[in-house]
Amino acid sequence: MEGSDEDQASTLNEEELRKIELIANDPRADPDYEHTGEATPGNEDEPSDYEITDEDEASDAKRGRGQVRVARGISRSRGRGRGGRGKTRGGHGRGRGRPKVAVEENAIRRRKGPQPGPEPGPEFKAKETKATTAYFKNNYEEALQYAQEAVHADPSLLAGHSLLSEILLAMGREVDSVHVLFNGALTKRDVELWEHIAERYDGLKSMPPGERRRWRELCLSKIIALDTANYEAREEKMKIELETGNITKAFNTCKKLLALRPNEVEVLYQLAELCSYRQILKQNRKLQNAVQCFDKSFEYYFKHDSPISSDLDWSLLNVYLELLHNATMDPRIVLSRLSTVGRWLLGRKEESFWGTQLDDREWDISNERRRQVPEFQADLHSMDAYGAGLPLEIRMRMGTLRLSMGAKHYEEGCKHLRHIEEADGSVSKETLSAYYDTILEVTKVLTQHTLYPLALKYLEALRDYTAVVKPEVYRGLITCYKALNRITDAGSCVRSLRDSGNKDLRSQAIIARHLQDTGREDEAKSLIQELMQRSGAEIILREEGVSIPKLPRSLRYGRRGPYRFRRKNAVPNKIAIEAMPEELVAAMGIEPGQDVEWDVEKYRRLGSFMQRFGPDQHEKLQAAKARDQVIRELVQHLDVLTTMLDNGDINASEEYLAIAKIMIDEFSSCKAFFPIREKRMAFTGYHVSRRGDVDDAALELAELANQLADEEGSTEVRDPLSIPDSFHGIKFQDWLELFCRYSFVAAKDGYLDNCWSALNIANNANVFLRDKQGMQQLYACWLACGLALNNEDLISQASRLYMKMFPYASDAYRLFGIANRAYVGERIQYNSGPWLKYLLRQVRGMDYALLPVDKRRKYNFEAQDHLSFSAGATDGNPHKLAAHDVVLFMCYGHMLIIGGSYYTALNYYFRAYSIRPEDPMISFAIGLCYVQNALKSKVDNRQFQLQQGLAFMYRYYDLRRKSDRAIHKQEAEFNVGRTWHMLGLAHLAVPCYERVLQMSEDVIREQNASMESVADEDFDEENAGYEDFATEAAYSMQVMLAINEDFGAARKLTETWLVIE
Repeated sequence: MEGSDEDQASTLNEEELRKIELIANDPRADPDYEHTGEATPGNEDEPSDYEITDEDEASDAKRGRGQVRVARGISRSRGRGRGGRGKTRGGHGRGRGRPKVAVEENAIRRRKGPQPGPEPGPEFKAKETKATTAYFKNNYEEALQYAQEAVHADPSLLAGHSLLSEILLAMGREVDSVHVLFNGALTKRDVELWEHIAERYDGLKSMPPGERRRWRELCLSKIIALDTANYEAREEKMKIELETGNITKAFNTCKKLLALRPNEVEVLYQLAELCSYRQILKQNRKLQNAVQCFDKSFEYYFKHDSPISSDLDWSLLNVYLELLHNATMDPRIVLSRLSTVGRWLLGRKEESFWGTQLDDREWDISNERRRQVPEFQADLHSMDAYGAGLPLEIRMRMGTLRLSMGAKHYEEGCKHLRHIEEADGSVSKETLSAYYDTILEVTKVLTQHTLYPLALKYLEALRDYTAVVKPEVYRGLITCYKALNRITDAGSCVRSLRDSGNKDLRSQAIIARHLQDTGREDEAKSLIQELMQRSGAEIILREEGVSIPKLPRSLRYGRRGPYRFRRKNAVPNKIAIEAMPEELVAAMGIEPGQDVEWDVEKYRRLGSFMQRFGPDQHEKLQAAKARDQVIRELVQHLDVLTTMLDNGDINASEEYLAIAKIMIDEFSSCKAFFPIREKRMAFTGYHVSRRGDVDDAALELAELANQLADEEGSTEVRDPLSIPDSFHGIKFQDWLELFCRYSFVAAKDGYLDNCWSALNIANNANVFLRDKQGMQQLYACWLACGLALNNEDLISQASRLYMKMFPYASDAYRLFGIANRAYVGERIQYNSGPWLKYLLRQVRGMDYALLPVDKRRKYNFEAQDHLSFSAGATDGNPHKLAAHDVVLFMCYGHMLIIGGSYYTALNYYFRAYSIRPEDPMISFAIGLCYVQNALKSKVDNRQFQLQQGLAFMYRYYDLRRKSDRAIHKQEAEFNVGRTWHMLGLAHLAVPCYERVLQMSEDVIREQNASMESVADEDFDEENAGYEDFATEAAYSMQVMLAINEDFGAARKLTETWLVIE
């Protein structure tokens, strides 16, 4: 081997480690990897189109979904081909397989299970022997060289990697030793080996902690991949995810841990804690998943544990209730679940009849109200099994839940909260010490529901309990005192709050409000000015009812204004010609004393450029003038070439493309048209950039100079304060026309890159954004270019742009279908993942907009869906949809059926059918979907599928035949015949095809009559086509006749119908 040992070591550290990371970081190797995209077509096991449930997720882990596997229909077929083992249902196989070989009685049969690895070759054995010998002689450098050669000879053997790892460890290269062993472990499925490697990584003190955790997590992922039921590995993996702050992955690992051991209380607490993080809290679906984990754990406890020995206690129940309330926001559900689990904890699981009661008499201290329930038996359980056994913290939560249910439940809620008090009505110090924060939360709920006297009673008890009072207590006291018209006491609390030194915004806002209410305006204004320097102060001040006075801009938004941007070298308000440099005046073509009808004093747009004017800027101005003059000359020449192209001169296209490309490059070089930060910001003019870049401003100045020089006798220019509507003297509408024409000419000549580049530049330019008619023109050109180039990507992009411009418009979806039908070739984009996701989101948005507001919460819409679908509309219907769009349902169904997702497609076809049952095309789509699904190799109840398909197909036939047009009747005959042909029933297909041929003359006569009725002089009747299914029917009959060896009839049919004259 060439090279020194140091070179070999560096190779090990760089190249091999990079290979290790590439293999180990493959997400498919991690069993906890979750794909968050939409389901691919063809998966018929999905419960719905909106969500994948936990049961599916658990089954995915068992089946190994997400990893590479053999396709259906290959590994599960009956094996009727050569070499197959399968037999037909009726008896033996067809005898075409491999001949059977008699097995001797003493022959060694091949054992099942994992097979032994390959035998090492002679080269590997020789290198391994030399490396081992050198290793025992402590000649580590020689041993390292031979061990590396052995690994390169056969990298699939673990023995070579293990030997190399031991040698590196003996040399003191512990990190390299573990990395080599990691690489070798990839060749063998050994859980204990991976556990050993994980322990070694954990003991590497020389490695940075972050990198050590990362390698250890990779080892744990390998362990889980080999042993999905390894609880300890998942638990260690969750700890690492918590240390690294990966909340989402830790949440998913928690769910899988609970699926393995639902009675692990610590994991339940950890799951509840993770649900308090913003990443999880904002996703209602994850909160519901966490609630389901708790429910399954409770079911396990109910089934396998007893209340006396169970780890399920009131503390865990309280955590669960908080989580359940965040997930559902329905106090009735929380109360119901509280009662169910509470009964089990108190040994009354069988008393389910309490669930029918509308109040909480079950949890009363006495039996007075309970005796009114017929099923209640007073002597069956002790008093401690009812209200006396309910912890105070749970009872307080029950009271707040009752209050949140409305005024009718205030009395019931206050009954629960009265248990905070002693018999004399006071609150004991022991209660305040144990439940201080809980009682404070109770007072907030009481204040929210205007129960001020009771809230005040508890707040005063909290205030008197400790010497250091929390600001929340003072704020609550102030609110209650003001509501009860105790202004003096409120003022005393405000002074106490101010003297406490607390500087949080909410407390300071309450102080400012009190100062305003008491007429101390100067103090209030001073405090407000101080608070307005802090972020978010204005919102909190308005929430507390503070009247914000009119403040100076610097005090209202800070030193740099609302956008925190300070302009350097401010432009003077007035710039006179006399104040401009002489070279600049001369460059603009203005003679001394010339009477210019242009008030230069108002021209602030170029003021910064004038102020910075120097030798460099003067050169830029001269260069800009030259460029502007060249563009003006090119425009004149381009007009001539455009005329030649319109007259049919195809030789002018190359020169036209070359000149137009120069102009497009000039347009794209203007930075004012393509803002970096706000890409959708409207064009406001040519400005000097913050970095002092004056190119765009110099262009406008040069344009004005050339305009003044060219127009003899007239010096009128546009109002300098208005927004420019031209570039190099060419109107923006003419520039858009240039982009469209250039793109279409490039498309006809086959220049895909040039065409797409020009379209993309025009689409991103802000000067065209507000011109809706111009953007429609651009999108029409985009679609025409895609059809001219037969490029599916351009067609899909143009269709998507139309859908964005006209959301939920039926014609946009029809245009998408027509354009894809015109495309010739294999359709990849039509039913690709991005398009399926986009159309499904359109369906969900339509469903969301048309659902009543009170019913939307029952469906699985996430928090981000509420924001995106509502788009700021209070009613959640920003596009004012009145009904479901059948075209959208059909379009999405067509995309699914092309991908093979027949059952899923039927869902949307039937939704369309429920709206328009008399539409023949909907019945045709449903029938075709059933028939094609019946032809799959594996299908449930094939006969039923065929019957359903034929029923809908003949319903389509009846509806289509009602039409007065011959083409519609011919279409119905052909489609029914094609269906029978697809099923292999030629004797039923041929009569339909024959009727199609008989109708051909009527179809042609009808089409000619419709052409004659068109009063358009430009209508090309010679090249105009019409639909006639006669040729398709004739071809189908020709194929059937040829297969049946009736070549004479097939030839006659071909000569009659399939010869191009």
